[in-house]
Amino acid sequence: MRGIVYVGEGEVEVRKFPEPQPGPGQVVIEMEAAGLCGSDLHKYHSSREWAQQRKGMISGHEPAGVVADLGRNVDHLALGDRVCVYHRIGCGHCMSCRSGNAAFCDGGSGASGSNSWIVCTWVLLARDRSGQSTAILTPVPVHNKAGASRSPVVGT
Repeated sequence: MRGIVYVGEGEVEVRKFPEPQPGPGQVVIEMEAAGLCGSDLHKYHSSREWAQQRKGMISGHEPAGVVADLGRNVDHLALGDRVCVYHRIGCGHCMSCRSGNAAFCDGGSGASGSNSWIVCTWVLLARDRSGQSTAILTPVPVHNKAGASRSPVVGT
């Protein structure tokens, strides 16, 4: 698969990465649209030294696409479902998580198991604390560009 990597000082590269294979509770999404957040602009303008520390991590976190593959024990989605993805997984225990605000959890991670990851061909979603992915069904009349723009807010 291909993914966009920030290399620092306002430059990006398209690089090749292995195609993801889903494990139990994981979902692979074929990307159709992705938004870029203000936090991505900070990465885009970062130094080359900072970018090198990220070791080629694919950036972005506002994805929408189609379910392309399912791991065992995924029962809330089917192949071909159109989804957007809430980008955060909380720890499930802190006050932010207990009040439904996983985006503010200090102990959480990104929905792919890291904090940034979606400007690419495929996305592998990690399981959340309930054992399911953070993919959210998108109504058929909603275009995936709109789904990408709603992905950061549907979980909050």
